[in-house]
Amino acid sequence: MAAALAAGLLFGACGGSGSAADDQTGPTVTSPAATATATVAPSSSTGTATPTSSPTDTTTRKTKKANKNEAKPTPTTAATAPTPTTVALPVPIAPPADDEAAEPVVPLGTLAIPALDLERTFYDGIRLPTFDLGPGHWPGSAMPGQPGNVVIGGHRTNSNADFRYIDQLSAGDEMILTTNEGASFTYVVESTEITSPFASRVIYQTPRKTATLFACHPPGSVRQRVVVHLSMAP
Repeated sequence: MAAALAAGLLFGACGGSGSAADDQTGPTVTSPAATATATVAPSSSTGTATPTSSPTDTTTRKTKKANKNEAKPTPTTAATAPTPTTVALPVPIAPPADDEAAEPVVPLGTLAIPALDLERTFYDGIRLPTFDLGPGHWPGSAMPGQPGNVVIGGHRTNSNADFRYIDQLSAGDEMILTTNEGASFTYVVESTEITSPFASRVIYQTPRKTATLFACHPPGSVRQRVVVHLSMAP
């Protein structure tokens, strides 16, 4: 992928040649050990012994009654864990085999960077004929305002040299993307880096709403890339 991306980015954007329910039961009643014996009282008429009620019998009857009247426990319901939601990330197309081949002209809206006094129509495509018209959106990367990474490249010396000064952007500078339908989305610069042409991570997609601008570096050379990372403003 890295080698393929390098081939795709080598010239494009340059001016040069991602509980189960608790087990609950009712309280257990344990009968005390019956150690008392029958009490014998002398009979006034015959002199024979008459046994009284046994403590063991009394305890047993009370225990049975308590168990019978005891409310049965209500089983609890297992809590259902929320189903995790996933976001299907965009899938950028592979770098084109022929950077100079014509591709359909598809305007997507306007790109404005106030700090650079730049406002241009941006198009869908990353071949040189598209960059000659204006900044180009990498097909398959996120669209403005959507989860994922909106990847846009542009020239630094040829045609209008739209991205001539993107290396001068600072953290906090804004880029506003406005679609053909009139919806506007503001992205804020987070960082800028210089990479090799083999940095395929430039087009990586993430669940966050981000954007990436890229162009050749230094201007007129294909030796490196200047890459600007942005995130959508809340």
